[in-house]
Amino acid sequence: MLHRGAGMTMQKLSPIDPSPFVSPGEKFQLDTGPKPKLKWIEIKKLGVDLSYQRDIVGKGKRTLNLITECFRWSMFAPVVVVDVKRGRYPIIDGQHRATAAARIGIKKIPCYLVKADLAEQAAAFTAINGNVTRISSMQMFHAFVAGGDEDAIALQKLCDKGGVSICRYPKKIVDMRPGETFAATALRRAYAFYGHDNLLAALETITKTGDGNIGFVRGSIVKALCAIYQQVPGWRKHPRRNAAIERVGIPEIFKRARSKDAAESCGMQKALQSIFGQVFAEGLKP
Repeated sequence: MLHRGAGMTMQKLSPIDPSPFVSPGEKFQLDTGPKPKLKWIEIKKLGVDLSYQRDIVGKGKRTLNLITECFRWSMFAPVVVVDVKRGRYPIIDGQHRATAAARIGIKKIPCYLVKADLAEQAAAFTAINGNVTRISSMQMFHAFVAGGDEDAIALQKLCDKGGVSICRYPKKIVDMRPGETFAATALRRAYAFYGHDNLLAALETITKTGDGNIGFVRGSIVKALCAIYQQVPGWRKHPRRNAAIERVGIPEIFKRARSKDAAESCGMQKALQSIFGQVFAEGLKP
């Protein structure tokens, strides 16, 4: 089925199909409770019951900042609140969203009103926050690309050039192909910190040596190579750069770095930087 939204290109939509999950003869007799309703409510009329929720601290602050910085109504799910006759509406789910909206000066937000006593409110809070399908950084990356995010598209083009493909879901190493990686977050951070040229050289060093080094496009290796090339640009540009790596091999370098980290507790990235430095210094002698 194709769908065209306003100002959008054609999308191919997969229909909602529950049949793969239906067992022969199954029947459900559920008490679904009163039907909820949608309503725009002033944020000043919302509140949080700390008997089953928590203050916004630690990771919650980072989530709040992210929602604030990227606020768009298309990304704002209605806040789940308890339907009351008067007074303040207890929030079951959406404290961070509501606070972020208030932070940028929004007065009213869409709310999903449900009827629930205190026990059911706590149970709903647990169900909503406990039964979430977590979105991986890999899925998020591809979503950003599909959504036209300029940084994600630029990184995608760089990865294509470097022979790297960010997986859409986890898989076993034995099922991976050359250049496939799970390290979406590491690549994004390396791109932002070390730049296009250093990251491209790092990816090519991995994918264009040995047999393609399946499973070794890892965050620690990529960042170690980027750091090396940033410190010694001549190694990045050297025509025998990959040949120097070939003499030892990425798997062996990783093995040596792991042993170094175990002996010195220096961290894998520092250990890798040290080993890569030794390999380049020896292999790129005049």
